[in-house]
Amino acid sequence: MKQLGIAFFALLLASTLVAAASFTVEVAPVKDRILIDGIAEFKLTIHNLGPVTAKYVIDKVDYPRWDIRTPDNINPITIDIPAGGSGTLTLYLDPNQNYIGGRGSHSVNIGVQNLASGETVMVRANVGITDDTKPAYTPTVILTTDFPDEVQPSQDLRFTVTLSNQNKLNLTDVVLRISSKLMDSELVIDLAAEQETMVDVRVPLNPQTPPLADTAYMTLTWRGDSVLPTPFQKTYRVAPAAVLSQSEAVKKSFLRTGIEVTFRNNGNVPHTGELTVAVNGWKRPFLYTKPEANYRRGAFTWDATIPAGESVTVTVVENYLWLLVLIIVVGLAWALIHIKRLPIAITKKVMQVESKEGSLVGMKVLVTVRNRSQEKLEEVVVLEKLPKLLELERGATIGSLPPTKIFKNERQETFVKWELAALGPDEERVVNYSLRSSFEILGGLKLTPAVVTAKSDGKEIKALSQAPAVNVRAQA
Repeated sequence: MKQLGIAFFALLLASTLVAAASFTVEVAPVKDRILIDGIAEFKLTIHNLGPVTAKYVIDKVDYPRWDIRTPDNINPITIDIPAGGSGTLTLYLDPNQNYIGGRGSHSVNIGVQNLASGETVMVRANVGITDDTKPAYTPTVILTTDFPDEVQPSQDLRFTVTLSNQNKLNLTDVVLRISSKLMDSELVIDLAAEQETMVDVRVPLNPQTPPLADTAYMTLTWRGDSVLPTPFQKTYRVAPAAVLSQSEAVKKSFLRTGIEVTFRNNGNVPHTGELTVAVNGWKRPFLYTKPEANYRRGAFTWDATIPAGESVTVTVVENYLWLLVLIIVVGLAWALIHIKRLPIAITKKVMQVESKEGSLVGMKVLVTVRNRSQEKLEEVVVLEKLPKLLELERGATIGSLPPTKIFKNERQETFVKWELAALGPDEERVVNYSLRSSFEILGGLKLTPAVVTAKSDGKEIKALSQAPAVNVRAQA
Protein backbone atom coordinates (compact mmCIF):
# COMPACT_ATOMS: atom_id res chain seq x y z
CA MET A 1 0.00 0.00 0.00
CA LYS A 2 1.37 3.29 -1.10
CA GLN A 3 1.30 5.67 1.78
CA LEU A 4 0.59 9.33 0.95
CA GLY A 5 2.28 11.72 3.32
CA ILE A 6 -0.06 14.61 3.90
CA ALA A 7 0.92 17.13 6.56
CA PHE A 8 -0.92 20.36 7.33
CA PHE A 9 0.75 23.07 9.29
CA ALA A 10 -1.50 25.11 11.52
CA LEU A 11 -0.99 28.75 12.07
CA LEU A 12 1.72 29.23 14.69
CA LEU A 13 1.42 32.98 14.93
CA ALA A 14 -2.10 34.39 14.14
CA SER A 15 -1.31 37.91 15.06
CA THR A 16 2.00 39.36 16.16
CA LEU A 17 2.08 42.72 17.98
CA VAL A 18 5.40 44.48 18.36
CA ALA A 19 5.74 47.76 20.22
CA ALA A 20 8.15 50.40 19.17
CA ALA A 21 8.88 53.83 20.38
CA SER A 22 6.62 55.59 17.88
CA PHE A 23 4.58 52.87 16.15
CA THR A 24 3.38 49.29 16.44
CA VAL A 25 2.83 46.60 13.81
CA GLU A 26 0.37 43.71 13.59
CA VAL A 27 0.35 40.89 11.04
CA ALA A 28 -2.71 38.65 10.64
CA PRO A 29 -3.19 35.71 8.24
CA VAL A 30 -5.77 35.65 5.49
CA LYS A 31 -4.38 32.59 3.71
CA ASP A 32 -1.41 30.98 5.47
CA ARG A 33 -1.60 27.40 4.09
CA ILE A 34 -0.49 27.01 0.48
CA LEU A 35 1.01 24.63 -2.05
CA ILE A 36 4.62 25.12 -3.06
CA ASP A 37 3.53 27.12 -6.08
CA GLY A 38 0.85 29.05 -4.20
CA ILE A 39 0.84 32.52 -2.70
CA ALA A 40 0.11 33.30 0.96
CA GLU A 41 -1.89 36.38 1.97
CA PHE A 42 -1.57 38.46 5.16
CA LYS A 43 -2.91 41.75 6.51
CA LEU A 44 -0.25 44.10 7.88
CA THR A 45 -1.54 46.87 10.16
CA ILE A 46 0.60 49.79 11.35
CA HIS A 47 -0.46 52.05 14.25
CA ASN A 48 1.20 55.49 14.26
CA LEU A 49 1.66 56.49 17.91
CA GLY A 50 3.61 59.63 17.08
CA PRO A 51 2.41 63.27 16.96
CA VAL A 52 2.82 63.76 13.19
CA THR A 53 1.98 61.98 9.96
CA ALA A 54 4.64 59.40 9.11
CA LYS A 55 5.65 57.44 6.00
CA TYR A 56 6.51 53.78 6.43
CA VAL A 57 8.27 51.40 4.01
CA ILE A 58 8.04 47.58 3.95
CA ASP A 59 11.44 45.81 3.86
CA LYS A 60 11.64 42.43 2.08
CA VAL A 61 14.05 40.99 4.63
CA ASP A 62 13.93 37.39 3.37
CA TYR A 63 14.22 38.20 -0.33
CA PRO A 64 14.96 36.28 -2.58
CA ARG A 65 13.68 33.32 -0.51
CA TRP A 66 10.34 35.10 -0.19
CA ASP A 67 9.05 37.89 -2.39
CA ILE A 68 6.60 40.35 -0.85
CA ARG A 69 4.20 42.42 -2.95
CA THR A 70 0.80 44.12 -2.83
CA PRO A 71 -2.26 43.44 -5.02
CA ASP A 72 -1.42 46.51 -7.13
CA ASN A 73 2.34 45.76 -7.16
CA ILE A 74 3.50 48.96 -5.43
CA ASN A 75 7.30 49.19 -5.42
CA PRO A 76 8.63 50.20 -3.00
CA ILE A 77 5.75 49.34 -0.67
CA THR A 78 5.03 52.48 1.34
CA ILE A 79 2.11 53.89 3.31
CA ASP A 80 1.40 57.30 4.90
CA ILE A 81 -0.41 57.21 8.26
CA PRO A 82 -1.64 60.32 10.13
CA ALA A 83 -0.77 60.97 13.77
CA GLY A 84 -2.70 58.63 16.03
CA GLY A 85 -4.09 56.72 13.03
CA SER A 86 -3.71 53.26 11.57
CA GLY A 87 -3.18 51.83 8.12
CA THR A 88 -3.53 48.32 6.70
CA LEU A 89 -1.81 46.73 3.72
CA THR A 90 -2.62 43.45 1.98
CA LEU A 91 0.64 41.55 1.41
CA TYR A 92 1.18 38.58 -0.88
CA LEU A 93 4.05 36.26 0.20
CA ASP A 94 5.43 34.32 -2.79
CA PRO A 95 7.91 31.47 -2.02
CA ASN A 96 10.94 30.83 -4.27
CA GLN A 97 11.15 27.02 -4.71
CA ASN A 98 14.85 27.25 -5.45
CA TYR A 99 15.63 28.54 -1.97
CA ILE A 100 13.08 27.32 0.56
CA GLY A 101 12.88 23.66 -0.35
CA GLY A 102 9.65 21.72 0.09
CA ARG A 103 6.78 21.48 2.47
CA GLY A 104 6.92 22.53 6.09
CA SER A 105 6.39 25.54 8.33
CA HIS A 106 8.21 28.66 7.26
CA SER A 107 8.71 31.97 9.08
CA VAL A 108 8.84 35.01 6.83
CA ASN A 109 10.49 38.11 8.29
CA ILE A 110 8.87 41.44 7.40
CA GLY A 111 10.52 44.74 8.27
CA VAL A 112 8.61 48.03 8.74
CA GLN A 113 10.68 51.22 8.85
CA ASN A 114 9.70 54.81 9.73
CA LEU A 115 11.47 56.76 6.98
CA ALA A 116 11.71 59.93 9.05
CA SER A 117 13.12 58.48 12.27
CA GLY A 118 14.75 55.33 10.89
CA GLU A 119 13.06 53.19 13.53
CA THR A 120 12.41 49.62 12.35
CA VAL A 121 10.02 46.96 13.67
CA MET A 122 10.37 43.31 12.64
CA VAL A 123 7.41 40.92 12.53
CA ARG A 124 7.07 37.32 11.39
CA ALA A 125 4.43 35.68 9.25
CA ASN A 126 4.22 31.91 9.54
CA VAL A 127 3.29 30.03 6.36
CA GLY A 128 2.53 26.33 6.04
CA ILE A 129 3.51 24.71 2.70
CA THR A 130 2.23 21.32 1.63
CA ASP A 131 3.02 19.20 -1.40
CA ASP A 132 -0.41 17.54 -1.25
CA THR A 133 -1.83 17.19 -4.75
CA LYS A 134 -4.90 15.21 -3.75
CA PRO A 135 -8.04 16.86 -5.12
CA ALA A 136 -9.87 18.63 -2.32
CA TYR A 137 -13.58 19.00 -1.85
CA THR A 138 -14.51 22.45 -3.09
CA PRO A 139 -17.61 23.90 -1.46
CA THR A 140 -19.79 26.10 -3.68
CA VAL A 141 -22.10 28.91 -2.57
CA ILE A 142 -24.30 31.11 -4.77
CA LEU A 143 -24.56 34.74 -3.66
CA THR A 144 -27.40 37.10 -4.63
CA THR A 145 -28.27 40.51 -3.24
CA ASP A 146 -30.77 43.36 -3.57
CA PHE A 147 -28.04 45.98 -3.15
CA PRO A 148 -29.65 49.15 -4.67
CA ASP A 149 -28.54 50.74 -7.90
CA GLU A 150 -28.86 54.19 -6.31
CA VAL A 151 -28.02 55.08 -2.72
CA GLN A 152 -29.62 58.03 -0.93
CA PRO A 153 -27.03 59.46 1.51
CA SER A 154 -29.75 60.90 3.75
CA GLN A 155 -30.93 57.36 4.56
CA ASP A 156 -29.21 54.28 5.95
CA LEU A 157 -28.02 51.85 3.28
CA ARG A 158 -30.06 48.66 3.71
CA PHE A 159 -29.81 45.50 1.65
CA THR A 160 -29.99 41.72 1.95
CA VAL A 161 -27.37 39.16 0.91
CA THR A 162 -28.76 35.70 0.16
CA LEU A 163 -26.28 32.81 0.39
CA SER A 164 -27.31 29.45 -1.07
CA ASN A 165 -25.10 26.56 0.06
CA GLN A 166 -25.02 24.09 -2.86
CA ASN A 167 -23.16 21.38 -0.95
CA LYS A 168 -24.10 18.57 1.37
CA LEU A 169 -21.65 20.09 3.80
CA ASN A 170 -22.34 22.43 6.71
CA LEU A 171 -20.03 25.42 6.46
CA THR A 172 -19.24 27.10 9.77
CA ASP A 173 -17.41 30.40 10.35
CA VAL A 174 -17.79 31.52 6.77
CA VAL A 175 -16.46 35.06 6.31
CA LEU A 176 -18.55 37.41 4.17
CA ARG A 177 -16.53 40.48 3.29
CA ILE A 178 -18.20 43.54 1.73
CA SER A 179 -16.00 46.40 0.60
CA SER A 180 -16.71 49.66 -1.20
CA LYS A 181 -16.19 53.37 -0.69
CA LEU A 182 -19.18 53.37 1.66
CA MET A 183 -18.32 50.38 3.80
CA ASP A 184 -15.66 47.78 4.58
CA SER A 185 -16.92 45.08 6.89
CA GLU A 186 -16.69 41.37 7.61
CA LEU A 187 -19.49 39.14 8.85
CA VAL A 188 -18.95 35.61 10.20
CA ILE A 189 -21.89 33.29 9.49
CA ASP A 190 -22.77 29.59 9.40
CA LEU A 191 -24.31 28.03 6.27
CA ALA A 192 -26.41 24.88 6.63
CA ALA A 193 -26.07 22.20 3.93
CA GLU A 194 -28.25 22.81 0.88
CA GLN A 195 -29.99 25.75 2.57
CA GLU A 196 -30.38 29.46 1.92
CA THR A 197 -29.23 31.97 4.50
CA MET A 198 -30.29 35.60 4.35
CA VAL A 199 -28.06 38.28 5.85
CA ASP A 200 -29.57 41.73 6.46
CA VAL A 201 -27.03 44.55 6.22
CA ARG A 202 -27.54 48.08 7.48
CA VAL A 203 -24.92 50.78 6.97
CA PRO A 204 -25.40 54.28 8.50
CA LEU A 205 -24.34 56.92 5.97
CA ASN A 206 -23.11 60.48 6.32
CA PRO A 207 -25.77 62.67 4.63
CA GLN A 208 -22.96 64.76 3.17
CA THR A 209 -21.34 61.82 1.37
CA PRO A 210 -20.54 63.34 -2.06
CA PRO A 211 -22.16 61.94 -5.20
CA LEU A 212 -20.07 59.16 -6.72
CA ALA A 213 -20.13 56.02 -8.85
CA ASP A 214 -18.60 52.95 -7.24
CA THR A 215 -18.51 49.15 -7.18
CA ALA A 216 -19.25 47.03 -4.12
CA TYR A 217 -17.22 43.80 -3.88
CA MET A 218 -18.43 40.78 -1.94
CA THR A 219 -16.24 37.75 -1.20
CA LEU A 220 -16.97 34.60 0.74
CA THR A 221 -14.14 32.56 2.30
CA TRP A 222 -14.11 29.38 4.33
CA ARG A 223 -10.94 28.25 6.05
CA GLY A 224 -8.98 30.74 3.98
CA ASP A 225 -10.35 29.58 0.61
CA SER A 226 -12.93 31.30 -1.54
CA VAL A 227 -16.26 29.51 -1.87
CA LEU A 228 -17.48 31.81 -4.67
CA PRO A 229 -16.45 31.11 -8.26
CA THR A 230 -15.58 34.79 -8.60
CA PRO A 231 -15.97 37.81 -6.28
CA PHE A 232 -19.46 39.30 -6.57
CA GLN A 233 -19.52 42.87 -7.95
CA LYS A 234 -22.35 45.38 -7.81
CA THR A 235 -22.09 48.85 -9.39
CA TYR A 236 -24.06 51.65 -7.79
CA ARG A 237 -24.14 55.44 -7.48
CA VAL A 238 -24.60 57.80 -4.56
CA ALA A 239 -27.40 60.15 -5.59
CA PRO A 240 -27.01 63.92 -5.32
CA ALA A 241 -29.46 65.35 -2.79
CA ALA A 242 -29.95 68.65 -0.98
CA VAL A 243 -31.76 67.97 2.30
CA LEU A 244 -32.93 71.08 4.17
CA SER A 245 -33.73 71.17 7.88
CA GLN A 246 -35.35 74.15 9.58
CA SER A 247 -35.06 75.36 13.18
CA GLU A 248 -36.37 78.44 15.00
CA ALA A 249 -35.22 80.61 17.91
CA VAL A 250 -37.63 83.18 19.41
CA LYS A 251 -36.51 86.44 21.07
CA LYS A 252 -39.17 88.60 22.78
CA SER A 253 -39.17 92.17 24.08
CA PHE A 254 -41.84 94.81 24.74
CA LEU A 255 -44.42 94.62 21.92
CA ARG A 256 -41.75 93.00 19.69
CA THR A 257 -41.01 89.37 18.79
CA GLY A 258 -38.08 88.26 16.63
CA ILE A 259 -38.00 84.76 15.11
CA GLU A 260 -34.64 83.58 13.79
CA VAL A 261 -35.14 80.77 11.28
CA THR A 262 -32.09 78.70 10.35
CA PHE A 263 -32.09 76.60 7.18
CA ARG A 264 -29.34 73.93 7.16
CA ASN A 265 -28.36 71.92 4.11
CA ASN A 266 -27.75 68.38 5.37
CA GLY A 267 -27.33 67.05 1.85
CA ASN A 268 -24.29 66.40 -0.34
CA VAL A 269 -24.81 69.09 -3.01
CA PRO A 270 -25.63 72.82 -2.79
CA HIS A 271 -29.28 73.81 -2.43
CA THR A 272 -30.34 76.55 -4.82
CA GLY A 273 -33.90 77.74 -4.59
CA GLU A 274 -36.52 79.38 -2.44
CA LEU A 275 -36.54 79.51 1.37
CA THR A 276 -40.04 79.96 2.81
CA VAL A 277 -41.39 81.07 6.20
CA ALA A 278 -45.18 81.00 6.56
CA VAL A 279 -46.88 83.87 8.47
CA ASN A 280 -50.43 84.96 9.31
CA GLY A 281 -51.67 87.28 6.60
CA TRP A 282 -53.44 89.65 9.00
CA LYS A 283 -50.12 90.31 10.75
CA ARG A 284 -48.42 91.43 7.53
CA PRO A 285 -48.53 95.20 8.36
CA PHE A 286 -46.65 94.50 11.58
CA LEU A 287 -43.92 92.28 10.07
CA TYR A 288 -40.55 92.94 8.49
CA THR A 289 -37.58 90.69 7.71
CA LYS A 290 -33.79 90.63 7.78
CA PRO A 291 -32.63 90.32 5.05
CA GLU A 292 -35.46 91.78 2.99
CA ALA A 293 -37.81 89.12 1.61
CA ASN A 294 -40.54 88.76 -0.97
CA TYR A 295 -44.08 88.25 0.32
CA ARG A 296 -46.46 85.94 -1.50
CA ARG A 297 -49.66 84.24 -0.37
CA GLY A 298 -49.08 84.20 3.38
CA ALA A 299 -45.34 83.53 3.32
CA PHE A 300 -42.00 85.32 3.13
CA THR A 301 -39.58 83.91 0.55
CA TRP A 302 -35.85 84.34 -0.09
CA ASP A 303 -33.79 83.14 -3.05
CA ALA A 304 -30.65 81.50 -1.68
CA THR A 305 -27.86 79.05 -2.40
CA ILE A 306 -26.72 76.97 0.60
CA PRO A 307 -23.56 74.83 0.15
CA ALA A 308 -23.62 71.28 1.49
CA GLY A 309 -23.15 71.21 5.26
CA GLU A 310 -23.73 74.95 5.70
CA SER A 311 -26.67 77.07 6.86
CA VAL A 312 -28.46 80.39 6.30
CA THR A 313 -30.35 82.33 8.99
CA VAL A 314 -33.20 84.79 8.33
CA THR A 315 -35.17 86.86 10.85
CA VAL A 316 -38.87 87.67 10.88
CA VAL A 317 -39.77 90.52 13.27
CA GLU A 318 -43.30 91.14 14.58
CA ASN A 319 -43.39 94.73 15.88
CA TYR A 320 -46.42 96.43 17.46
CA LEU A 321 -44.49 99.30 19.07
CA TRP A 322 -45.11 101.64 16.17
CA LEU A 323 -48.85 100.90 16.46
CA LEU A 324 -48.79 102.03 20.10
CA VAL A 325 -46.98 105.21 19.09
CA LEU A 326 -49.53 105.81 16.34
CA ILE A 327 -52.42 105.35 18.78
CA ILE A 328 -50.86 107.84 21.20
CA VAL A 329 -50.24 110.39 18.44
CA VAL A 330 -53.76 110.02 17.08
CA GLY A 331 -55.19 110.31 20.58
CA LEU A 332 -53.24 113.46 21.28
CA ALA A 333 -54.25 114.93 17.92
CA TRP A 334 -57.88 114.11 18.59
CA ALA A 335 -57.67 115.65 22.06
CA LEU A 336 -56.11 118.83 20.71
CA ILE A 337 -58.69 119.11 17.95
CA HIS A 338 -61.48 118.39 20.42
CA ILE A 339 -60.22 121.01 22.83
CA LYS A 340 -59.89 123.58 20.10
CA ARG A 341 -63.40 122.89 18.90
CA LEU A 342 -65.02 123.22 22.34
CA PRO A 343 -67.32 126.22 22.22
CA ILE A 344 -66.40 127.21 25.77
CA ALA A 345 -62.98 127.86 27.31
CA ILE A 346 -61.89 128.35 30.90
CA THR A 347 -58.58 129.58 32.32
CA LYS A 348 -57.34 129.74 35.88
CA LYS A 349 -54.55 131.99 37.18
CA VAL A 350 -53.04 132.82 40.56
CA MET A 351 -52.82 136.62 40.66
CA GLN A 352 -51.47 137.40 44.11
CA VAL A 353 -49.56 135.20 46.53
CA GLU A 354 -49.19 136.17 50.17
CA SER A 355 -46.28 134.66 52.09
CA LYS A 356 -44.79 134.98 55.53
CA GLU A 357 -41.17 134.12 56.24
CA GLY A 358 -41.01 131.82 53.21
CA SER A 359 -44.36 130.13 53.93
CA LEU A 360 -47.58 130.38 51.97
CA VAL A 361 -50.48 131.99 53.87
CA GLY A 362 -52.84 133.20 51.11
CA MET A 363 -53.48 133.92 47.43
CA LYS A 364 -55.95 135.41 44.97
CA VAL A 365 -57.30 133.28 42.11
CA LEU A 366 -58.75 134.52 38.83
CA VAL A 367 -61.03 132.28 36.72
CA THR A 368 -62.06 133.44 33.23
CA VAL A 369 -64.87 131.81 31.22
CA ARG A 370 -65.33 132.63 27.52
CA ASN A 371 -67.86 131.59 24.89
CA ARG A 372 -65.77 130.93 21.77
CA SER A 373 -68.70 130.06 19.56
CA GLN A 374 -71.25 132.15 17.72
CA GLU A 375 -74.09 130.50 19.60
CA LYS A 376 -75.55 131.38 22.97
CA LEU A 377 -74.57 129.04 25.82
CA GLU A 378 -77.14 128.31 28.51
CA GLU A 379 -76.83 127.12 32.13
CA VAL A 380 -73.18 128.04 32.47
CA VAL A 381 -71.79 126.74 35.79
CA VAL A 382 -68.24 127.11 37.19
CA LEU A 383 -67.13 124.62 39.85
CA GLU A 384 -63.95 124.95 41.93
CA LYS A 385 -62.44 122.48 44.36
CA LEU A 386 -60.48 124.16 47.15
CA PRO A 387 -57.16 122.79 48.41
CA LYS A 388 -57.46 121.07 51.82
CA LEU A 389 -55.08 123.45 53.58
CA LEU A 390 -56.77 126.59 52.19
CA GLU A 391 -60.15 128.18 52.93
CA LEU A 392 -62.24 130.71 51.08
CA GLU A 393 -61.64 134.12 52.67
CA ARG A 394 -65.10 135.20 53.66
CA GLY A 395 -64.40 138.77 54.56
CA ALA A 396 -62.45 139.56 51.41
CA THR A 397 -63.84 140.95 48.19
CA ILE A 398 -64.45 137.92 46.08
CA GLY A 399 -65.27 139.65 42.83
CA SER A 400 -68.31 140.89 41.01
CA LEU A 401 -69.82 137.40 40.91
CA PRO A 402 -70.43 135.90 44.33
CA PRO A 403 -70.56 132.09 44.59
CA THR A 404 -73.93 130.45 44.31
CA LYS A 405 -73.08 127.65 46.65
CA ILE A 406 -70.30 126.39 48.92
CA PHE A 407 -70.53 122.73 49.96
CA LYS A 408 -68.56 119.63 51.00
CA ASN A 409 -68.80 116.12 49.66
CA GLU A 410 -68.63 112.84 51.59
CA ARG A 411 -64.81 113.04 51.67
CA GLN A 412 -65.05 116.49 53.29
CA GLU A 413 -63.66 118.22 50.23
CA THR A 414 -64.82 121.83 49.78
CA PHE A 415 -66.38 122.99 46.50
CA VAL A 416 -67.41 126.52 45.36
CA LYS A 417 -70.09 126.89 42.67
CA TRP A 418 -70.93 129.84 40.46
CA GLU A 419 -74.02 129.80 38.24
CA LEU A 420 -73.47 132.29 35.40
CA ALA A 421 -76.80 131.72 33.64
CA ALA A 422 -76.02 132.40 29.96
CA LEU A 423 -73.08 133.54 27.83
CA GLY A 424 -73.58 135.23 24.48
CA PRO A 425 -71.29 134.74 21.46
CA ASP A 426 -67.71 135.76 22.37
CA GLU A 427 -68.91 136.86 25.81
CA GLU A 428 -66.48 136.52 28.73
CA ARG A 429 -67.04 136.37 32.51
CA VAL A 430 -64.47 136.64 35.29
CA VAL A 431 -64.66 135.02 38.71
CA ASN A 432 -62.08 135.88 41.35
CA TYR A 433 -61.74 134.85 44.95
CA SER A 434 -59.19 134.79 47.77
CA LEU A 435 -57.84 131.82 49.70
CA ARG A 436 -56.20 131.86 53.10
CA SER A 437 -54.49 129.21 55.20
CA SER A 438 -54.64 128.78 58.94
CA PHE A 439 -51.22 127.15 58.70
CA GLU A 440 -47.98 128.28 57.19
CA ILE A 441 -47.43 126.13 54.10
CA LEU A 442 -43.79 125.55 53.25
CA GLY A 443 -42.70 125.25 49.62
CA GLY A 444 -45.66 125.33 47.28
CA LEU A 445 -48.71 123.47 46.05
CA LYS A 446 -50.62 122.75 42.87
CA LEU A 447 -54.26 123.80 42.47
CA THR A 448 -56.87 121.60 40.86
CA PRO A 449 -58.34 122.58 37.45
CA ALA A 450 -61.50 124.66 37.42
CA VAL A 451 -64.48 123.03 35.68
CA VAL A 452 -67.13 124.77 33.55
CA THR A 453 -70.28 123.15 32.17
CA ALA A 454 -72.88 124.60 29.80
CA LYS A 455 -75.55 123.62 27.32
CA SER A 456 -75.43 124.29 23.58
CA ASP A 457 -78.42 123.29 21.46
CA GLY A 458 -79.58 121.09 24.32
CA LYS A 459 -76.24 119.22 24.56
CA GLU A 460 -74.10 119.52 27.66
CA ILE A 461 -70.47 120.54 27.15
CA LYS A 462 -67.65 120.52 29.64
CA ALA A 463 -64.20 122.07 29.79
CA LEU A 464 -61.34 122.13 32.29
CA SER A 465 -58.78 124.79 32.96
CA GLN A 466 -55.11 124.24 33.53
CA ALA A 467 -53.88 123.39 37.05
CA PRO A 468 -51.61 126.27 38.12
CA ALA A 469 -48.78 125.64 40.58
CA VAL A 470 -47.82 128.02 43.39
CA ASN A 471 -44.18 128.19 44.48
CA VAL A 472 -43.64 130.54 47.42
CA ARG A 473 -39.84 130.53 47.12
CA ALA A 474 -39.99 131.34 43.45
CA GLN A 475 -42.07 134.44 44.15
CA ALA A 476 -40.38 135.49 47.36
